[in-house]
Amino acid sequence: MTTVGKQLAVAMLICGFYSGFSMAADGSAIDASDGAAVAAEFFPEDNCPEREYNPNIQCQSAVSISVKRDVPLTFASGSAQLTPESKAWLDKFGSSLRGRAMPSRALRIVGHTDALGSDSLNLQLSKRRAYEVQNYLVANYAFDPQVFEAVGVGKDQLKNPEAPYSVENRRVEFVREPKK
Repeated sequence: MTTVGKQLAVAMLICGFYSGFSMAADGSAIDASDGAAVAAEFFPEDNCPEREYNPNIQCQSAVSISVKRDVPLTFASGSAQLTPESKAWLDKFGSSLRGRAMPSRALRIVGHTDALGSDSLNLQLSKRRAYEVQNYLVANYAFDPQVFEAVGVGKDQLKNPEAPYSVENRRVEFVREPKK
């Protein structure tokens, strides 16, 4: 892939195509419904060819990548309880994250709500959703809780502002910022 192609792929990744597919840094499509593929997207340095010869090397192509991804975890209105479908997705995601060299605070889990209810109620509910996902991953995959930062933003970042009460607004996203 050319340098321009890589830059375009990274730009597309950073912008986030939340329609179910997006582009990985290498230009390949990523299916958001596949938890393992999304986990690999967050840690592209694990696929760095230079690491084959020296596992301690830091892959330069992945250092500056920022990843923000809505994941297919939705919630009933007013609830932070994970559905069986959400648990199945998290199982693929958690299994794929196992064994990765994740630094402290590697992933931020951001909870969201729809526009129904007060600002304070939605902020608390969005935090509970993020913590529910964090607790599930820690309990089922023995991750150090410090690997995740669970935060809530309430109804401030609606995915679909034209349908503020829609289920697609009741969601969680994962964010990994570049190392500083």
